[in-house]
Amino acid sequence: MADAARQWFRRRTAGEDTPGLFSGRAEPDGAFGHVAPGPRLVEEAWQAWRAEVGYAEQFVTKAESLGIAGGDPWRGEVSPRFVLIHMIEEYARHNGHADLLRQGIDGAVGQ
Repeated sequence: MADAARQWFRRRTAGEDTPGLFSGRAEPDGAFGHVAPGPRLVEEAWQAWRAEVGYAEQFVTKAESLGIAGGDPWRGEVSPRFVLIHMIEEYARHNGHADLLRQGIDGAVGQ
């Protein structure tokens, strides 16, 4: 989600030329196959996510309007309003994936 926030807020809405955190041209879907879980890696991922959420919050707070336009190669013009709604969809989707994985591990449903 840190990469998604970076993509939408920094690159698309703010127009920054910023590289991905966990993805790149060689691996556009992320380089998750080349990492091993561990406390340091988890903390670094949380820090990256917090930084991108902080950037997004500041960007939205400072924006003169949620209707200002940024650019997306697939969708054309996009606004912070569009990006905020899109990020809600992204979080819902990925949290749903995580919930399905957790249910497969512990069998708990609806918690």
